[in-house]
Amino acid sequence: MLAINANGNSAPSSSANGAALSKTIPNVPAAPTTANSGNNVAITWAAPSSGGENITAYTISIRQKDGTTYTTAGCIVTPIECSSCTCSVTIATLKAAPFNLVSGDSVLATVIATNKIGSSAASSPGNGAVLPSIPSAPTPQTTTISIPSVPSAPTTSVNSNTSVTITWVAPSDGGSAITAYTVAIRRSDGITFTTELTHCNVSTTTCTVPISVLQAPPYTLTWGASIFATVAARNDEGISDASAPGNGAIIITNPDPPSLLANNAAITSASVITLTWTQPAVNGGTAVIDYQVSWDQGISTYVVLASGITTTSYSTTAALTD
Repeated sequence: MLAINANGNSAPSSSANGAALSKTIPNVPAAPTTANSGNNVAITWAAPSSGGENITAYTISIRQKDGTTYTTAGCIVTPIECSSCTCSVTIATLKAAPFNLVSGDSVLATVIATNKIGSSAASSPGNGAVLPSIPSAPTPQTTTISIPSVPSAPTTSVNSNTSVTITWVAPSDGGSAITAYTVAIRRSDGITFTTELTHCNVSTTTCTVPISVLQAPPYTLTWGASIFATVAARNDEGISDASAPGNGAIIITNPDPPSLLANNAAITSASVITLTWTQPAVNGGTAVIDYQVSWDQGISTYVVLASGITTTSYSTTAALTD
C-alpha cells in the first residue's frame, strides 16, 4: 500500500495476508431447448457459471410418459468445455422403456451441471419438441420361386405323311427360367403315355417326331391313329404336372393299291366287260373315297377308262381296241 501527499508517494507498505476467493458448485443451467433432428432429438443449453471450478459433466434427464418422472438419458456432451452445449438422444430410445414416449408426445428435458465441488440443481424443463414418427424399416422384398405352371394342352399337326409337329405355349416359369420340357405321346393302347426323349427333349416350345418313330414300339400307332401328347415344364425348382392331351391330329397316307383285279367271266361277253377287285389291305388311315380304272392300249400306255367308282366292280360296253 502507498501513502500519497502533495510532495509524492511513500514507500510501499509490507504486504498483508490475502483472503482466498470461495469456489462453489455450478449455477443452475437455463432451461434447455429440444428440437427434432432426423431420427434424433437434439437437446441444447447454455453453459452456466462454473462456480470457479471447471464443469466436468452434465446430466440430462428426460420426462417419462407418465408426465412426472424424469430419468437420466445416455446423452454424451462433447466437448464438455462448451459455451453452447448440445447432445442427442435417438427417437427409438425415447419410444422405448423407461421413457415409452409415442409420436406426438412433447420431449421435456432438464440439465444438471457438475464440477469437482458438486452438482447444481436441475434446470427447468425445456421447450418440449413434439416427437415425430420415424419411418419404418423397408420390408425386405422376397421372391418366391416355384415349379412352372402346368402348360396348356399342346397342338399336334401332321406334315404331309412324314412327321408330326407338337407345339405348345410356354407357361409361367414360377420365377425361375424353364430349362426343359418333357413331351409324352400316347401309345396305341389309348391309355399309356410314353416320354419321347429322342426328338422332344427340348427347351423350345415345339418338337417334330417322324411318323416312322410313332409307328414303331413303344407307340405302335397305325395309319389313321390320332396323335395325343402331353407337355410338362421343368425349372431349377422341379417339374410341373403334365398338361392335358393335345388335339389329336390324324396320321394318314396314300392307300395301298387294290388287289386281285380280275375279269368276271360270268358276266363278261362280246358286248360287256366286267372287272372286279379287292379293296386295299391298307387304306392309308382314312376310308377309300373312290376307284379309278385305266386300260392298256397295248403299248404299256394306260388311259383312264372310268373314275369316281365307289364299289369294287366295274362294267363297260365300250369297245376296247388298240
